[in-house]
Amino acid sequence: MKKIFFTFLCFLTFNEANSLSKNIIDNKFITEKNCNKILDNQNLFLNCYDYDLKSIIFSYSKLYGDKVHLNNIKKRPKFFSDTNIPKKYRSHYSTYIKTKFDRGHSITANDASFDFSHKTLKPTYVMSNIIPQRPVTNRNSYLKIELLSRKLAYKLGHIEIFQKINFHPTPERIGKEQIAVPDSFHIALFNNEHNFKKCFYLSNNNKPYKLEQMLIDCSNIGF
Repeated sequence: MKKIFFTFLCFLTFNEANSLSKNIIDNKFITEKNCNKILDNQNLFLNCYDYDLKSIIFSYSKLYGDKVHLNNIKKRPKFFSDTNIPKKYRSHYSTYIKTKFDRGHSITANDASFDFSHKTLKPTYVMSNIIPQRPVTNRNSYLKIELLSRKLAYKLGHIEIFQKINFHPTPERIGKEQIAVPDSFHIALFNNEHNFKKCFYLSNNNKPYKLEQMLIDCSNIGF
């Protein structure tokens, strides 16, 4: 039986995040019971962070159609460690050196989606928002879902994204900090105003998948 964790991440102002997540996130997922640390980085996103895994464990975001194509910042920020997390539980840029893993952004932290301003782009590079992904998973299968989310946001006006990050009970770990490697990801894209919902399952196994191969019934993730 696999151990499943969830992550909610939001790149909105803190008040906007709370209004969007009312009765969905605040009361059920991002709670002191579920999270070792609830992170509010520069009032732009919320994270539920697990100290043992040294990883995000829930993610939520909202992409706006009028933002995803607004700008394209070519010079990317540098990755930086999250000083809001106690030192012994942080991950660092150097953790990934000489490993077989990419520094994978959370699905909604894709710089192609949040590069409409420096204010929103920079926080996506905080290391608490980075997860170990195998190269093909990160650059192929995962990217396809990210690109789809952008297209849907543009088409529908906005798209909301839920992600569940899944780990084995004894996950593979990397680097001096022993960061846990996710086993797989469940991702839900939805827009309630348009009665739209699609869900995906993606293994972190370094294999390329087509969107239709990853598509699953949303009931499989309790969504």
